[in-house]
Amino acid sequence: MALQLYRIFLKTYFDTLTDDHICMNYVDDSKNIILEKSAKLTELYDTINNNKKAFDCACARKCYDLYIKYVEECHNDYDYDYCSELQSFKHKHDNNMKSIETCDGAEKILPSAIKHDLHVIVIIPMIILTILSFLVFVLYKVKLFG
Repeated sequence: MALQLYRIFLKTYFDTLTDDHICMNYVDDSKNIILEKSAKLTELYDTINNNKKAFDCACARKCYDLYIKYVEECHNDYDYDYCSELQSFKHKHDNNMKSIETCDGAEKILPSAIKHDLHVIVIIPMIILTILSFLVFVLYKVKLFG
């Protein structure tokens, strides 16, 4: 019965199908997203590597502006790989900033690209408190020391 119903649904689906490659649209979209993010990361690294001989304040400002723009995108549409690569860029930028005394318009240390999950930060202490209170209750009832 279920197999016959499945075959009927499948036959109806293929009879009314207008686009043989319906999934190809989604593959193309995801490839475009990956390529756009790769281009942004390449732009960041090109900016910092072009001035490798002299990492100056103008380069630091440009890197800072691009990084802030891309981190906002990262936080809005969280992609772990993209954000972690931005974090790697942050470490490289911070190391280069050690060579500059002061620079107006660019921070010495860039903000983190990895956002912290608030649920985990709240749940872990709650679990620890629950376990500790249960442990105190059990130890009180057992009275090992009295």
